[in-house]
Amino acid sequence: MAKYSIRIELPGLDGNQHQQLHTELKKEKGFKLFTAKPAAPVQGVAEYDVEGNISIPDLGNLVSRISAKINKNYSFTILRSKVALGR
Repeated sequence: MAKYSIRIELPGLDGNQHQQLHTELKKEKGFKLFTAKPAAPVQGVAEYDVEGNISIPDLGNLVSRISAKINKNYSFTILRSKVALGR
């Protein structure tokens, strides 16, 4: 199972839009979504951790589609988490 971190920047993101973004992402199937706990919350930024059987391109398309519904100006970053294998 792949693990990713997503950072979505939506200028002027208010509480209602943040909740709408979270709700829309939670509706999607095929992965688990967790709200990330940033060290210092930033206005207009939503951060999530994702775990599941979804590719980076599919996740990018999903985030683009949902973000565009909420705010025409958005950007996002998706980072794939590396798994450390121990003995």
